[in-house]
Amino acid sequence: MAVAWTALKGKVDQLEKDVKEIQGFHLDVEIAEIKKDIQYMREMLERVLQQMK
Repeated sequence: MAVAWTALKGKVDQLEKDVKEIQGFHLDVEIAEIKKDIQYMREMLERVLQQMK
């Protein structure tokens, strides 16, 4: 189970990198919302991973 959460964390990391790459396309509002969602996902994943330890 922890492996699945760790893999999901890797996908969130990649999503964060992808969003940084498209920042130059003047989608600032949408990107800000996506970044907020990514941060929320990261926080939830960290909590789950901490609880599994």
